[in-house]
Amino acid sequence: SDAEGAYELAGLSLGPHRVEALAPWDSRVGVSVTVEEEGEELERDLQLQLPASLAGNVMNGAGLGVAGAVVELRWDEELIEGALEGEAGVQAGERTARCDLNGRFRFEELPAGRWLRILAYRTHTEGASEIELLGRTQTVRLASEEEREDLTLRIEEPSRVSGEVRDPFGQPVAGVELTVLRR
Repeated sequence: SDAEGAYELAGLSLGPHRVEALAPWDSRVGVSVTVEEEGEELERDLQLQLPASLAGNVMNGAGLGVAGAVVELRWDEELIEGALEGEAGVQAGERTARCDLNGRFRFEELPAGRWLRILAYRTHTEGASEIELLGRTQTVRLASEEEREDLTLRIEEPSRVSGEVRDPFGQPVAGVELTVLRR
């Protein structure tokens, strides 16, 4: 499109077509057109949505900010509700942010009008093991130009089970592989 937003696409053959516009901030809008006669001139206007922003906190079970937590935000084909004629849409995508020392995160220029899936996690090292602590996945929908600042994501500290492995005579047994199964 030019500086005035005008566009012209030439060379369309007879039959159905879809015209799509994609903005630099991942907002997409499309419209269906059907060329029924040679040389036909059709006019269709397209309305993009402006981007939104999202900010919030990642908190632990005690209500304290989780410094360094990673917040993953995704929008994909399952979350995009289909490209209906004239309805804004987005390409699938994802963004990642790392929380500051107070557990705060921020995303700018997000696609508006679509469901976004958000997950917070952090990596915890314990001895030679690296454990990923996950929060619950949440979904949020932002309006065009919305600046939401209040999303709270929670990461719970993991529970533990420990003990000793012994043989039938009460002697410790080394090298036993242990697993936890969720029921």
